[in-house]
Amino acid sequence: DNASCAISNKGELFTWGAGGNGKLGHGNTRSYNEPELVKEVKDVPFLQVSMGTHHTVALTETRQLYAWGAGHHGELGTGNRRRQLKPVPLNLREKMSCVLASEEISFAISMSGVLY
Repeated sequence: DNASCAISNKGELFTWGAGGNGKLGHGNTRSYNEPELVKEVKDVPFLQVSMGTHHTVALTETRQLYAWGAGHHGELGTGNRRRQLKPVPLNLREKMSCVLASEEISFAISMSGVLY
């Protein structure tokens, strides 16, 4: 899917492009031609964001992970395989230092160096 994501210098999350499976996080599957603020998390400052083929993962300044989009392979880490049209905070035991989405899988490294 052709989509892009960016974080402003204020930590605001923007997405645009093809919105299939809800990977843009705007609560729908529409496509957007210009960067659009992800309103569901407008008050959450982000450090990192990464897009897979049909999903997106992001890391906040407080080191919490959010995920959204297609979940049919478990790539969101929500404990189920349902699609999420808006960012969902993940219930993790540790704080994370970085996150990466690729095709239909997600990776995160905890502050203690454990790879998930």
